[in-house]
Amino acid sequence: MNKHIEQLMKEREPVHPKCRGEEFSNEEKALVASKICEKIEPLEFVDDEGQRVSSSTDGACRCKAYVSPKYWWARGRCPLATHFRSAEMEADNKKRVGQQKQKKKH
Repeated sequence: MNKHIEQLMKEREPVHPKCRGEEFSNEEKALVASKICEKIEPLEFVDDEGQRVSSSTDGACRCKAYVSPKYWWARGRCPLATHFRSAEMEADNKKRVGQQKQKKKH
């Protein structure tokens, strides 16, 4: 099982631009809570001079959860996106006031 997971981790595709907080429509921009998703993992590699370089600036980051993040954004939105709140989440966050008792009619 571990070999299968390791293989999938190697096959991960770069994150979708929406994972980085880009390319949202005007309606979606109101639901963006932070700049980027917390599930993004920058790749580190060694350049030609032997220096360790992070890929967080060149867009070659990978998702910690999904092999193909673009698949989820194509279906509507990523279910694990930590930086994007859906309208349903906004409705769930509203406080509910206790129900009022009705007076009995005599």
